Amino acid sequence: MSFRIVLRSVLMLSALTILSAGSVLQAQSQKDVDRDRNRGVVMLALMKDYLKEYYYDPAYHGMDLDSRFKTAESKIREAANISQVLGIIAQTMVELNDSHTFFIPPSRPVEVDYGWRMQMIGDSCLVTVVDEGSDAEAQGLKPGDEVVSVDGFRPTRESFWKMEYNYNVLRPQPGKRMKMKRSCRVFAT
Repeated sequence: MSFRIVLRSVLMLSALTILSAGSVLQAQSQKDVDRDRNRGVVMLALMKDYLKEYYYDPAYHGMDLDSRFKTAESKIREAANISQVLGIIAQTMVELNDSHTFFIPPSRPVEVDYGWRMQMIGDSCLVTVVDEGSDAEAQGLKPGDEVVSVDGFRPTRESFWKMEYNYNVLRPQPGKRMKMKRSCRVFAT
């Protein structure tokens, strides 16, 4: 057998192996998505049961709890991945607009540290800490700078907890697009 025929045979076998492995991985992925959806439906049902039993406002801030959770379950059954499933559950709880009642998802295998922290002080969102050696420090961020927007959203007293929840608990990101205003305020750390 010539070298070209052997090489062609090896390449064909490699291609077939990769294609068959891809279909197995795709089938496994669908099994994972189905499993994640089912787990999401169970988590959602538990959240609803806990709300009905323990929530302080029996009117649920005017939310039709059964209808809202039924809609959420339908969305979960159509979700494409675990992040969507967890996001749907979280959104259902956030709609109560209660900073003490929210969904804490299972921990993820990655931990995100943005290298700085912000806090609402009065009606302004201010940088309170910038970690030494962080990318934030390298880009010139300083304690006292005002956060004008985070990924296009303006932090307010009403929305701040939701932003913190989204970026630090629900959907940690590798970074944030920020608009800042330099301030003369200085914070001791």
